[in-house]
Amino acid sequence: MRISKLRPVGNPIPLGQLFGGSKPCVSFVDGYQAYFYQSGTASLAAVLLALSGHRPDRRKVILPAYACPDVLTAVLFCGLEPVVVDFEQDKPFLSFEELKESVSADVLAVIAVNFLGIQERIPEIDNIARPHGVMVIEDSAQLAPWKSKSRPRAHYSILSFGRGKPESVLTGGCALVDKNLNVNLPVYVESSSVKNVFVYTLKVLTYNLLSTPIFFGLLSKLKFLGIGKTKYKTLQTISGMNGTAKKVLFRVVGSALTNKNIYFYDWQAEIRNYAQFGVIDLAQSCHLGAGAFLLRHPILVKSHDQRQKLLALGSDFGMSALYPSLLPLADGVPIQFGEQSWPNAQRFCDRLVTLPCHVGVTPAYRRKIIEVLDSVVRDD
Repeated sequence: MRISKLRPVGNPIPLGQLFGGSKPCVSFVDGYQAYFYQSGTASLAAVLLALSGHRPDRRKVILPAYACPDVLTAVLFCGLEPVVVDFEQDKPFLSFEELKESVSADVLAVIAVNFLGIQERIPEIDNIARPHGVMVIEDSAQLAPWKSKSRPRAHYSILSFGRGKPESVLTGGCALVDKNLNVNLPVYVESSSVKNVFVYTLKVLTYNLLSTPIFFGLLSKLKFLGIGKTKYKTLQTISGMNGTAKKVLFRVVGSALTNKNIYFYDWQAEIRNYAQFGVIDLAQSCHLGAGAFLLRHPILVKSHDQRQKLLALGSDFGMSALYPSLLPLADGVPIQFGEQSWPNAQRFCDRLVTLPCHVGVTPAYRRKIIEVLDSVVRDD
């Protein structure tokens, strides 16, 4: 029985950044005011509360049908009504056709998600939303501007720094607000006491240790821990980001801004060999180009059965399925969406496989993943 297991996502936190390390960044994202909260979910909720305070007559928010349940958490926390929109066929993008049908005078905002680093078409979405007075919020929880070299393109952008995120410091999130807007969000100041620093350092050391293949594999076998499970969680309140984590974050970002050799593995060359067998490389089909930063590398295979075979053989090597269901059907969602269906998003969900891109993806793991793809995709 194999004990070790490669985590599907997430780099260890550099210990040097805890006690000095790189020079902190001075400006977080040029042209944007940054507001820091305890999570990306809280950051999104803070923006929605501010917008709804200005436009109390607008109570609906448009969401993609396949996304992290935390997006829905923020909407419901604000007492707003979610409107779920299907994907384009075989793309992690909002359907323009359904979006045009959904925007109206009672819609407050559209949440456009940058899927694993694949950027949504913000200018086109804004062109659909703006004539109706609808704001666009760019969810960049899975994309780091400092790694992707891509600036936010909406007036509001959400970042997350939790486990498995592009710039992880285990906790925290940020709402970026265009400085040209006359909008102010609540500001919270969190202390960085000696106790706070000590506890946070222990968490980082534990996280780094448990992320190694041996310990991650052992933890994954304890099913009651729910490692990697995705479910709806409620948001109780909005508070500020951990002060110690925030200091570390600014050093991590400072390092990313000066380091031209950000590590991640680009699978595009290998995946190109499977196109003839019906595999769709989303990085290529969404025109990312070689060397584009991805949190995980997403592909679509021919069928759900083929996806399940790949995961059965490849999960020990970091292959994963991301979210197991559509957003409205996620475990624990407290509201019903009636008889609606989202066929493109469902087919996307059923066929999605992600490949690991982090620093732990050694040549040996890459060979194992290629062996799994060959045994399932070529022989199916």
